[in-house]
Amino acid sequence: MLTSAKWTGPVQLMKCAPTHLEALFVIADPRLFVTDETSVSVLKGFENVGGRCSDINECKNINACGKNEDCINTFGDYRCQCMKGYETGDDCTCKKFIPVGCNVRPEHKNIQVAVGKNVKIKLVGALGKKYRKFATIAWSKNNEHWYPEYKKRQRYTGFVIRNFRPGDVGVYTGEIYIEKSATENYKCTVSVNVCLQESL
Repeated sequence: MLTSAKWTGPVQLMKCAPTHLEALFVIADPRLFVTDETSVSVLKGFENVGGRCSDINECKNINACGKNEDCINTFGDYRCQCMKGYETGDDCTCKKFIPVGCNVRPEHKNIQVAVGKNVKIKLVGALGKKYRKFATIAWSKNNEHWYPEYKKRQRYTGFVIRNFRPGDVGVYTGEIYIEKSATENYKCTVSVNVCLQESL
């Protein structure tokens, strides 16, 4: 349980914070107001302990998260993340993916583009027949989730960045997940570095 601070202030303000973090919650619902120092109604994720609003450790509940997930308690809440060695699959469950060569690679690993131009990120090769119908692809840009503009559905041939801007510069990584069964899952990765072309 995280350290909490005793309520001190007007009726419409409740201060629930670790001593090292000043977090001030402005309560809009009268049912959640602190009415006095002996009657405390607290927000979801907290409990009244001796007149103090204290964080509830939801991770004490062994069923808080799913299979192959770790529970992380946070201030007023909690989150679940895949255990080390596991990743989120297409069905949003944590699975162990085995790295595999799937014969898909970028046509050019480094691309320079001028501002205002369209650039096609082309992948060559093809997924083997035994993988194709089980595969999905997820893209990231500079290690953050990123979604290409597809006209129809996701493809393994690449994508186009239209009207290129300096903010489009980055490393684009496509992770191809192949989920054949609950125990047979594979992954391969392609990566392209897109740079801004210097003016002549």
